[in-house]
Amino acid sequence: MFGDWRMRWVACVGVVALVVGIAGGRLLAAEGDDQVHFDVNIGAWLTSVNGEVGIGRVQGDVDVDFVDLIKHANFVAMGGMELYKGKWHLIFNGVYAHFKDSLTGPRGFAHVDAEAGMGIADLALGYTIVRTKLGNGMPLTLMPAVGVRYTYLSLELDPERLRTVSGHEDWWDPYVGGRVVLGLTDHLLWRTEGTIGGFGVGSDLTWSAATYLDWKLSKSVTMNLGYRALAWDFENDKFLWDITLHGPWIGVTVGW
Repeated sequence: MFGDWRMRWVACVGVVALVVGIAGGRLLAAEGDDQVHFDVNIGAWLTSVNGEVGIGRVQGDVDVDFVDLIKHANFVAMGGMELYKGKWHLIFNGVYAHFKDSLTGPRGFAHVDAEAGMGIADLALGYTIVRTKLGNGMPLTLMPAVGVRYTYLSLELDPERLRTVSGHEDWWDPYVGGRVVLGLTDHLLWRTEGTIGGFGVGSDLTWSAATYLDWKLSKSVTMNLGYRALAWDFENDKFLWDITLHGPWIGVTVGW
């Protein structure tokens, strides 16, 4: 069930992720300008997966750490781009995730073998409402944003004593969020980002949170070290997807 869809996403998102990662932005100027800028980021998200999944009566708990991801050839590929001019920012992120695991079945099954593939497309528009310098001369910026997140999920569950069940689902989630950047030194910033949404439109709840240290290596190159998480609480008559992806991030932002 995953073959054709997986190949399309690996070709589209996986290749992009070799070139770009989650968009970080240069974010290092307190004053800003009216020029058009474009940022991309190369990096790795060392992801663990936790939560609960289900199709109909077949459900199970997921607990896949980064070691399991390597062992079972599971992976998460991410790509992102950020285009900004003055106070306006247009941000796109894409994610492809695939994992296999043996779940603990809560309804009398000894275990449930699960395989899931998912693709996410995330588009947001942000506007900087604060761009200033603190008393120590360090920059501070605050940017709220609104956006929409599209999620496509393909899931197969193989219970030990029942027939295999499989299917796919997709949904849209509106969200609100923002970004805060605080200068620590002339070359080091602390950047924190987050979103919350769903509101029953698609998911009951979806959220993301991330915090990074951005170290400026040159005028256009910045190293990023941090931790990020992305989660959904989605359920309809057939599907249960209550999952959190989380783990450390290391990357390099290149800006033009």
